[in-house]
Amino acid sequence: MQTIENQDHMKTAIAREVSHCEYDAMGSGYTDVEVSVLRDLVIVRFLGGVPTPAEKRFAGTEQGRALMRQLQHALFDHYRERLKDTVATLIASEVKDVYMDIGVCSGEKVIVFTLGSRR
Repeated sequence: MQTIENQDHMKTAIAREVSHCEYDAMGSGYTDVEVSVLRDLVIVRFLGGVPTPAEKRFAGTEQGRALMRQLQHALFDHYRERLKDTVATLIASEVKDVYMDIGVCSGEKVIVFTLGSRR
């Protein structure tokens, strides 16, 4: 079992690396990143995303929100394997899969990693 200090270091490293991947892929970042570990899940929650004025207007309609979510998911698909590999290395465990969802109006994004057995 990891000590709390080791787990805190791991969470900090995950927040840093996942934020870096996010910034590289999306070209923007978030003001706050929280990482939680719950049994076989690593949950990364991004808060404080700053939408552009165009995104704010687009999010004002149901169709616009649906298209923005679709775009976010399409972009995520391009860097999901990089995220899986990065987190697997940091936690020394297999990452079975990774999922993402976003609240378009709030700008909050959640990425969930499902883990395999620990190495």
